[in-house]
This record gives sequence, structure tokens and C-alpha cells, in this order.
Amino acid sequence: MQRKFQGLTLIALALKIVGAISLLIAFVSLIMLPLIFAENDSIFANLGFYAITPGSGLIGGVVAGVLIFIVEGVLGTVVLAIGGVVDVLISIEQNTRAALLLNHNHDNE
Repeated sequence: MQRKFQGLTLIALALKIVGAISLLIAFVSLIMLPLIFAENDSIFANLGFYAITPGSGLIGGVVAGVLIFIVEGVLGTVVLAIGGVVDVLISIEQNTRAALLLNHNHDNE
């Protein structure tokens, strides 16, 4: 049987890749942002906060890392799930078509 819906299959694959990249960004941001912000507090000084407590960069990095981890994690999981749903719908259609053809051939005999 020929495989149909090549476009939808490509879209499902693209969604899975984008979801996986989003999950990777979530995990990397959880590790990297606290390290980047902890280097010094000049990030807050550039924003106009000069009387900032030392070590606030680390706290800001942890907060930013956790927030990005949660948001990207949820978005990545949803996009990955949508790609899986598209694959399931394609499989359902193919199985339904095969059952219909099998039933049609059986009736003609």
C-alpha cells in the first residue's frame, strides 16, 4: 500500500524536532542562566539598579532559568505531543483505509 499524507508526515516530523529543540533549550537554560548571571552584577547595573546586593545576579539567574525551564518545558511538551497526535491520526486513517479495502475485496468475492 502506498503511503499517503507525505505533507502531514513531514509536518509531524517538524513538530517533533521543534518540540525536542524546545525541551533542549529548557534544560540548557536551567543550567546556563544562573552561571551567566552569577558572573557579576553588571547586568542589573546596566538596567539602572546600582544599589544592588552582591550575589543578586545569581538569584536573578536562577529565577530566570526556572521560569524559562517551565515555559519552554510546557511548550516543548505540547508541540511534541501535537506531532505525535498527527502521527496517530495518520495511522488511524491508514488502518481505516486498509480495513475498508479488505472488507470491499471480501464482499466482491
